[in-house]
Amino acid sequence: MSFGVNIWWTVPELRVPEQTAKEALVANGFEERDMPSPSRRSEVSRAAHYFQNRRGKSNRRITEIANETAGTVTYGILDQKQEGTDEVGFSQETTIRFTKETGHVHAEGTLADDYLIALSQFCGMVTDQDVRTFLRKVIRMCYGIPKRPSGGIYFIPERFSFLVESASAVLKAMGTSARLYVERVQDGEVERQNVWESVETEIEARIAETLEAAERIEKRASAVATQEGKVRELTELMEVYKGVLGEEAKYEDIAEKLSDAEKTIASKMKVIQATVTPPSASGNGSNGSGRTRNRKSKRLDAAEKVIREEGKALDFRTLARLVEEKGYYTGRAQNAEISMNSALVQDLKTENSRFVRTGRGIYGLAEMQ
Repeated sequence: MSFGVNIWWTVPELRVPEQTAKEALVANGFEERDMPSPSRRSEVSRAAHYFQNRRGKSNRRITEIANETAGTVTYGILDQKQEGTDEVGFSQETTIRFTKETGHVHAEGTLADDYLIALSQFCGMVTDQDVRTFLRKVIRMCYGIPKRPSGGIYFIPERFSFLVESASAVLKAMGTSARLYVERVQDGEVERQNVWESVETEIEARIAETLEAAERIEKRASAVATQEGKVRELTELMEVYKGVLGEEAKYEDIAEKLSDAEKTIASKMKVIQATVTPPSASGNGSNGSGRTRNRKSKRLDAAEKVIREEGKALDFRTLARLVEEKGYYTGRAQNAEISMNSALVQDLKTENSRFVRTGRGIYGLAEMQ
């Protein structure tokens, strides 16, 4: 009997029409936004880096951003040159200028014509970069953790393995040689201990990264809120593995570290808020007035309505978008997605929550499960 799976993949260089990728996603239970179409800038950049050859011995070629302004990006393609008996150097033989507002591209130099041909081949295409980003997103949705610090192999709890199967079907439907490999993990004491050690290593590393990022923040409260969200995600991850591993999950130490991190970031938030926002003369903020609670309730009512109409659990980003598109609720928050996720997370902590979490950032109705 297995309690989860190990997964890894091979994704060679590839280009697939966006429409093919979108059809593969939708046909296997994902949304088109799970593998977004590359931006015009990405297409321009990928075509420029297509000519890069850092491993060659005598014909090395490097692509760099030579300059970037508010309106343009200039890429330089540099060719290796022998500058003397004992010296080599690089000279910019090809220049590409991209205008952000219009998407216009101008190329000049040795590879100008070749570059424009390459650009046409990248337009409207998803690449191996997009596929790898999609697979990493699936790992997050499944509460996956790397089995080693360098990544490459990830453990997924059994209850989320269906998403792995769906992701594998997406790769096959795209018609490329990209493959997702799945290995069942037997339910044994050693296997459980190995998984928990990986969980501890991952959470501790991410706590350190989060605290370092929070420490660098000087003025923006929204940036601190982002780090708060990361700590909540880690707490959620710990709770998942606490349920998966049972006694093997010696989670007290990790729980304490997460609590300390939460307190540290909360203190940082207070300092920034005190600096940029003067206290209310009446002493009553939005929380005290009840307006925040009312807005949260309306947001959750709208989320419930959307889930009922869609007939399935949805990730909080999709919920936030559909709630606004359908006109059920338009809040004042600068980031509707973060506000939706926060409202759902808080509601799950209540005794009579109507929602359940079915995956990372994915919520459904308790009565529909």
